[in-house]
Amino acid sequence: MGNIWTIFKRDLKGYFSSPIAYVVIGLFLIVTGIFFYLLLSSFIQYSYAVMMQQARRLYRQCESDDDSSLPVEYERDRTVRDSDDYHA
Repeated sequence: MGNIWTIFKRDLKGYFSSPIAYVVIGLFLIVTGIFFYLLLSSFIQYSYAVMMQQARRLYRQCESDDDSSLPVEYERDRTVRDSDDYHA
Protein backbone atom coordinates (compact mmCIF):
# COMPACT_ATOMS: atom_id res chain seq x y z
CA MET A 1 0.00 0.00 0.00
CA GLY A 2 2.90 2.33 0.71
CA ASN A 3 4.23 1.90 -2.83
CA ILE A 4 0.90 2.88 -4.34
CA TRP A 5 0.78 6.07 -2.23
CA THR A 6 4.35 6.97 -3.24
CA ILE A 7 3.58 6.48 -6.93
CA PHE A 8 0.32 8.46 -6.60
CA LYS A 9 2.11 11.42 -4.97
CA ARG A 10 4.90 11.39 -7.59
CA ASP A 11 2.38 11.30 -10.49
CA LEU A 12 0.26 14.02 -8.92
CA LYS A 13 3.28 16.31 -8.50
CA GLY A 14 4.28 15.63 -12.11
CA TYR A 15 0.77 16.34 -13.28
CA PHE A 16 0.57 19.72 -11.56
CA SER A 17 4.05 20.76 -12.62
CA SER A 18 2.89 20.89 -16.24
CA PRO A 19 0.43 23.42 -17.69
CA ILE A 20 -1.75 20.56 -19.00
CA ALA A 21 -3.28 20.04 -15.54
CA TYR A 22 -4.38 23.66 -15.32
CA VAL A 23 -5.91 23.49 -18.79
CA VAL A 24 -7.81 20.31 -17.91
CA ILE A 25 -9.03 21.77 -14.59
CA GLY A 26 -10.05 25.01 -16.32
CA LEU A 27 -12.02 23.15 -18.98
CA PHE A 28 -13.67 20.98 -16.35
CA LEU A 29 -14.73 24.05 -14.36
CA ILE A 30 -16.07 25.79 -17.47
CA VAL A 31 -18.10 22.75 -18.55
CA THR A 32 -19.56 22.16 -15.07
CA GLY A 33 -20.35 25.88 -14.78
CA ILE A 34 -22.23 25.81 -18.08
CA PHE A 35 -24.22 22.73 -17.05
CA PHE A 36 -25.02 24.32 -13.68
CA TYR A 37 -26.18 27.54 -15.35
CA LEU A 38 -28.38 25.68 -17.84
CA LEU A 39 -29.88 23.50 -15.13
CA LEU A 40 -30.58 26.46 -12.85
CA SER A 41 -32.07 28.61 -15.62
CA SER A 42 -34.36 25.82 -16.80
CA PHE A 43 -35.53 25.24 -13.22
CA ILE A 44 -36.25 28.96 -12.79
CA GLN A 45 -38.18 29.10 -16.09
CA TYR A 46 -40.22 26.03 -15.19
CA SER A 47 -41.08 27.29 -11.71
CA TYR A 48 -42.05 30.70 -13.11
CA ALA A 49 -44.33 29.05 -15.68
CA VAL A 50 -46.00 26.94 -12.99
CA MET A 51 -46.45 30.00 -10.77
CA MET A 52 -48.02 32.01 -13.60
CA GLN A 53 -50.33 29.13 -14.48
CA GLN A 54 -51.55 28.93 -10.88
CA ALA A 55 -51.99 32.71 -10.73
CA ARG A 56 -54.07 32.70 -13.93
CA ARG A 57 -56.25 29.89 -12.60
CA LEU A 58 -56.80 31.71 -9.31
CA TYR A 59 -57.55 34.97 -11.13
CA ARG A 60 -60.17 33.23 -13.29
CA GLN A 61 -61.77 31.72 -10.18
CA CYS A 62 -61.91 35.07 -8.40
CA GLU A 63 -63.22 36.81 -11.49
CA SER A 64 -66.17 34.46 -11.93
CA ASP A 65 -69.56 35.33 -10.46
CA ASP A 66 -70.11 31.85 -9.09
CA ASP A 67 -68.91 31.98 -5.45
CA SER A 68 -69.06 28.20 -5.08
CA SER A 69 -65.94 27.82 -7.23
CA LEU A 70 -63.85 30.07 -4.98
CA PRO A 71 -61.53 28.56 -2.40
CA VAL A 72 -62.76 28.68 1.19
CA GLU A 73 -60.44 31.47 2.32
CA TYR A 74 -61.63 33.71 -0.53
CA GLU A 75 -65.28 32.99 0.22
CA ARG A 76 -64.73 33.98 3.84
CA ASP A 77 -62.90 37.15 2.78
CA ARG A 78 -65.66 38.06 0.33
CA THR A 79 -68.41 37.63 2.97
CA VAL A 80 -66.56 39.97 5.32
CA ARG A 81 -66.09 42.49 2.55
CA ASP A 82 -69.73 42.33 1.41
CA SER A 83 -71.27 42.60 4.88
CA ASP A 84 -72.84 45.83 6.18
CA ASP A 85 -70.52 45.95 9.19
CA TYR A 86 -67.43 46.31 7.05
CA HIS A 87 -66.38 49.94 6.43
CA ALA A 88 -63.21 50.67 4.52
